[in-house]
Amino acid sequence: MKKHFSNHLFFGLSILLICSSCEKEDELDAKDVAPAMVEAEMEGEFTSIDQFSYLGVQYSTTAEGGKMLGQNTFGCAVVSVDQTAKMITIDFGVGCLGQDGRTRRGKLFVHFTDRYFTSGAVITTTTEDFFVNDISVEGTRVVTNITQPDTSIPQFRVELTGGKITWLDGSFATREVLYTRKWDATDASDIKLIFDGVANGINREGFTYKSMIVTPLVFRAGCMGEGVNVPVRGSLIIEAKENYTIIVEYGLGVCDRSAVVTINSLSREITL
Repeated sequence: MKKHFSNHLFFGLSILLICSSCEKEDELDAKDVAPAMVEAEMEGEFTSIDQFSYLGVQYSTTAEGGKMLGQNTFGCAVVSVDQTAKMITIDFGVGCLGQDGRTRRGKLFVHFTDRYFTSGAVITTTTEDFFVNDISVEGTRVVTNITQPDTSIPQFRVELTGGKITWLDGSFATREVLYTRKWDATDASDIKLIFDGVANGINREGFTYKSMIVTPLVFRAGCMGEGVNVPVRGSLIIEAKENYTIIVEYGLGVCDRSAVVTINSLSREITL
């Protein structure tokens, strides 16, 4: 009798283990969605650098002589301009809390050939010991104004070379980018940055990856000012390793950090 009961118990436990294994196979875990998290973080950090570069060029005439600009522009960073060399230095010192709630340190160097919205202008931004919340951000970002005379919405070519983010645990990811970006200020109170293009590099797990924007990624300047420095709309495909494709769909345009990740017909909503 005892032996009969033990057999039934063993059979029942086996079924439970098998079912538990099946459930895990039918779900995406944190490791599955990690490439999407890193993609969003990297894109957000370099897009934020673009915003500082834009503001530096726009305010370059008033920043002459190392004037500290207002809290709503650069927080506690000191901005100095060499008009002869057309070089702007944005110095965040040893730690500068921005209005987006993120602490930056180090320097950004912004070289400009002309005003930001002048067709043909080239804005080149490089980093020096630059950190955001103690995460190292490196790379050269070149933004070229390619707006045509008959276009009402300014358009730019965005290139990133030598992009690299290093986390506190020593892990890192690299990134190269070639995008087009539209600056939609149709509603001046809700400026949108709209990206299309491709990126590639080595992800945090050490695999070569490439990503392609499927529907344009939309960043809202107002959302970025509130710390939501990730796309709020759009979708992309990430090929993280052989036979491993990730689809990422970003929100409905509101200021949140939600996205849906799909891999092999399995989906999971994540917070970036």
